[in-house]
Amino acid sequence: MPLIASDRYTGNQGDSFVSKIFSRGTEAVDGNSYSHGLELWIARWNYEDELSWAYSIYELGGKYNSLSGKGILIRSYNNTNFDTTLEFYGDGRLLKSYHMTPDSFSFDISLNVGGVNELKVYAYDNRAVSGGTSFGLADMILSDDLSDKPEENAQSDAEKAHR
Repeated sequence: MPLIASDRYTGNQGDSFVSKIFSRGTEAVDGNSYSHGLELWIARWNYEDELSWAYSIYELGGKYNSLSGKGILIRSYNNTNFDTTLEFYGDGRLLKSYHMTPDSFSFDISLNVGGVNELKVYAYDNRAVSGGTSFGLADMILSDDLSDKPEENAQSDAEKAHR
């Protein structure tokens, strides 16, 4: 997936990013090995509580039907005190949202990306804390096979919360 755009929290030494998995951290908290995917480094370097965020947008070109993988926690400075949201947008429309707290790991990721040209992967803090946290989107697979397509009626956590 070619990278189209990205942005991140840069306040006061912030160096948040979305990049290739294990760009900063090298070990999953659960001790398992993972391959191909993304790392979401949510930096909080001010030695006080703060909010951080990062996103990247990737070109899919409408060529895929599904994206699947696993949300993991990568060993980092703060693996025990965070409240962060992970969102996936397809062409500006929210596809799915995951609420990440220390007790929510690991979790399966399954998205319908049928017809999506641009996929945005966005993580942001819901509560100010200190110490950076590294999240992994591991063993990610983009598929154009219709049999791998997630169920059409699967709803995001955000959509369910609004009902």
